Amino acid sequence: VVSTWDGERAEKVRLDPHGDLEVLVAIPAFHLATEKARHALPAHIPHADAVFNVGSSSLLVAALASGKLELIKHAMRDRLHQPYRAALIPGMQE
Repeated sequence: VVSTWDGERAEKVRLDPHGDLEVLVAIPAFHLATEKARHALPAHIPHADAVFNVGSSSLLVAALASGKLELIKHAMRDRLHQPYRAALIPGMQE
């Protein structure tokens, strides 16, 4: 489901996953407290990084909706969370 909230109204669109899409769930062997993960994030982010992430999330929705699953690996790039939390997650760089 893709959704948005403007403070007054929610909008949503349900997308059925492409038949060739497979899902893998991985449960890490460590615990990371939500508070610690939140504190790793900066108070402000560069505009370019926000724009980059909007593009990535848009590409992810388009890839899932169109069945162009080869684009998912490009759509999963992130500049808002992963760079700041990488040091807290063993093996994340690998």
